[in-house]
Amino acid sequence: MIFDTRWEAPHGIGRMTTELHARLFPEGSYLAPGWPASPVSPIDPFVRGAQLLASRKALFYSPGFNPPAFARQRAVFTVCDLIHLRVPGEAGALKRAYYERLVKPAVHGCFRVLTISDYSRRDLLDWSGADPSQVVVVGCGVDEAFFAPVTAWQPGYPYFLYVGGRKLHKNLDRLLEAYATSKAASEVRFVLSGNPDAAIMALAGKLGVTDRLVFVGHIPDSELASYYRGATALLFPSYFEGFGLPPVEAMAGGTPVLTTTATSLPEAVGDAALTADPFSVDSLRDGIDRLAFDSVLRQRLQIAGPIQARRHSWENVAAKVEAVLAELRASAAA
Repeated sequence: MIFDTRWEAPHGIGRMTTELHARLFPEGSYLAPGWPASPVSPIDPFVRGAQLLASRKALFYSPGFNPPAFARQRAVFTVCDLIHLRVPGEAGALKRAYYERLVKPAVHGCFRVLTISDYSRRDLLDWSGADPSQVVVVGCGVDEAFFAPVTAWQPGYPYFLYVGGRKLHKNLDRLLEAYATSKAASEVRFVLSGNPDAAIMALAGKLGVTDRLVFVGHIPDSELASYYRGATALLFPSYFEGFGLPPVEAMAGGTPVLTTTATSLPEAVGDAALTADPFSVDSLRDGIDRLAFDSVLRQRLQIAGPIQARRHSWENVAAKVEAVLAELRASAAA
């Protein structure tokens, strides 16, 4: 089995790769793909396809969206979401062509395609027109560290927390406007992962909340639970996600969450988080103020959050992936 470890990195696909590597592929049980260094290289599907053609026994599994161009029936790959196609500005012409010319045929031709939510499965089938049996939902997991007791980060003031990138679908502009016009802004600061950039600082200045924002840079995985645990609430306003891992990680430790009604997020959080319309500043602002001032609501979410988060385990994900790979091995041996 060729297992594509090149996806290991500090992002969603990278987290999945790391977790499945530990559970399904102990050292010596797989072949790493090697060159090219990046799994998203335009030539990678052709190199992987040639690698499969060169060995009639080779099988390929990728936790990312890089299928082989040939010998697809001996391959399983993963499409977590279609953000690159569904959100304007998220991808250029080259990436769109990659999806149309390589990913779409592979959805039809590979042994199976894995995805991480029912929403993503429906979207993928609608886009590709593939047979429903081709696409299997394996879900996403929450590391046990987020459930364990941990010392909360204590900066000396109450804070809302945002963890994530700054891409368009993350919806930070609307969230910042909602925070700036909330009653809570005068009492609860807004802590964001990452460093300040010109665009967000310009908007903060326009809204008059520059002094209420705190940027903490990259938060290492080993410290993330602490930041979640100390927060009044996690704010996650995205309008497009394949799953939505930060809300579920925060919920695991009992931190209340405000997220949205968009795409896969209701599926991930169930009724254990407060949800808002991602395109309505008023709806986001109402959610922020409810989490700041409604102690009964916060208590309910603190209890419900860990219960919902337990439904998403890496052990379950690994078992579902292994079941598909076992079918692939059996098919190749037949």
